[in-house]
Amino acid sequence: MVTAEEKLMGKTVNINTATAEELTQVPMITLELAQAIVTYREDVGAFQLIEELILVEGFDQKLFLRVQPFFLIECVSGECNG
Repeated sequence: MVTAEEKLMGKTVNINTATAEELTQVPMITLELAQAIVTYREDVGAFQLIEELILVEGFDQKLFLRVQPFFLIECVSGECNG
């Protein structure tokens, strides 16, 4: 049987534009964690580096390493420029 992780291999989610629902398509990202990512993005602004996910409440190094391949960063309206 194919796991959720295997189904998503090669697919990525933009953490600067994805909705909470879209973020939950990533293995191990619960709705609560997805909402925390969106809230962090709204409060702090666009993610500059994928490693900033560690700063989101509920993330730790182990989880980050597991989900990192499924996330990408694309800037929105120049927000990543500084």
